[in-house]
Amino acid sequence: MKMKTTLLLLIFTTFKLFALDFELITNEPGLQGGQSMVIEERFLELLEQTPAGESVHLNIYGLKLPHIASAIVAAKNRGVEIHIIMRPFRDDKSNESMEILRPAFEKKSESSLKVCGLMCSAVAFNHNKFMLFSKLNDGSENIVIHTSNNFWDEERNNYNDFLIIKNNKNLYDHLKKYFKHIRKGFWGNWYRSFSKVVDESVSVFTFPSKEKGEKVENYMLQVFESISCKKGGKIYLAHSRFTDARIKAAEMLKNLSDSGCDVKVFLKNDIATDSINLPLGIKIPVIKDSPGEKVKSVLGELLTVFPYEEPINGKPWQEGDPKRNALHSQIMLIEIPGENDISVKKVFIGTHNFDGPSLNLNNELLLEIQDKELFDQYMDSFLRLENDYISLYGSGI
Repeated sequence: MKMKTTLLLLIFTTFKLFALDFELITNEPGLQGGQSMVIEERFLELLEQTPAGESVHLNIYGLKLPHIASAIVAAKNRGVEIHIIMRPFRDDKSNESMEILRPAFEKKSESSLKVCGLMCSAVAFNHNKFMLFSKLNDGSENIVIHTSNNFWDEERNNYNDFLIIKNNKNLYDHLKKYFKHIRKGFWGNWYRSFSKVVDESVSVFTFPSKEKGEKVENYMLQVFESISCKKGGKIYLAHSRFTDARIKAAEMLKNLSDSGCDVKVFLKNDIATDSINLPLGIKIPVIKDSPGEKVKSVLGELLTVFPYEEPINGKPWQEGDPKRNALHSQIMLIEIPGENDISVKKVFIGTHNFDGPSLNLNNELLLEIQDKELFDQYMDSFLRLENDYISLYGSGI
């Protein structure tokens, strides 16, 4: 039974044991320079609510918030077993965070800290952002968290989600195995699939994956192939990246729109400037522009591009440019009407972007969740995002 719903960016829902037991937090700073800290604040609360003797596994992309590092060390010092996999970054706040973490993990203990970048657990990066808490003071157990949020202060300006799934032992155990798999390292290890139907509500997909030892499995194309559009069908994406390397997915979305589905694709404007410099003046782009020119051409009016360009991947912000708010979520919502007016509602969340590295090179995680209440809460957030855009820029793109 649903016991409580509070909607001030913090949404908490409790259900009967057989339904998904979840809490959804969405970071929604608006598009006019606002900030929100609801995700990092909720993470700190969860850390404080973890009893001594319990364990926390953090598979995070990076850490540039020293106060978060200090809270992790404090939890470890009071007896919480902490395991971390993360990537290092070359900036002052990342270095400061590492200076806080490293001494606490140098002494031999049950806890562990693995810090590595390229070729750590995949050809490119471990881009995952999931967390596991064994137990909280309120009695909830086997807590799984998936988020699009990175732990650095720029994320306070970005749209992100932070989904907490409680009391799901099958999902917790499966992702704990995946965590240990990633921690083993790169060689001969990165293509192993940890995809699994966990229960009637949740399925897990991992990238990259060579299920048959041949080409990399492209689960998103399989998802689109399974959709039979009817009147009232919806496919809504709020994603960070969609490059020309994934043009097939764009073509399938256009076909689904032509078949009767209401398709909306929201993307951040991401101009690629980072490159690997080779001799003779040769430069190889690290990432490609998003949205790609082919993607824009195929999707046309189905596509809405949020105009802010992040300084790290685009030109530095200048006075008169769009405010410093970006779309960093990786959310897809699918609703297909069924018999007797009962729709199938699915939420797809994860770190997986529609680009080449997310499919072939990075460790990425994607969760498929079929739950009406969760879908409706994500849909409410999506519509607020749309309204933020329309109120500022109008209905055009």
